[in-house]
Amino acid sequence: MNVEPERLDQKIADLQTQVQDMRRRIGDRADSPTDAAEVSSLLTEVEEQEAILAALTARRDEIKERPLR
Repeated sequence: MNVEPERLDQKIADLQTQVQDMRRRIGDRADSPTDAAEVSSLLTEVEEQEAILAALTARRDEIKERPLR
């Protein structure tokens, strides 16, 4: 059995949690006076994390679709 998809599953789950937490923090800041540059920076960071998440998910799916040798 290939361990790599399982490691990717864990990384994906961890990253999803981080992205959700970051989005929640951004939402919490919307209720208080916040520097626009800081919010923009946080949103950029979330977008970068989501791009990494998409790449990891695609990689995991690609590995799972490979025929077993």
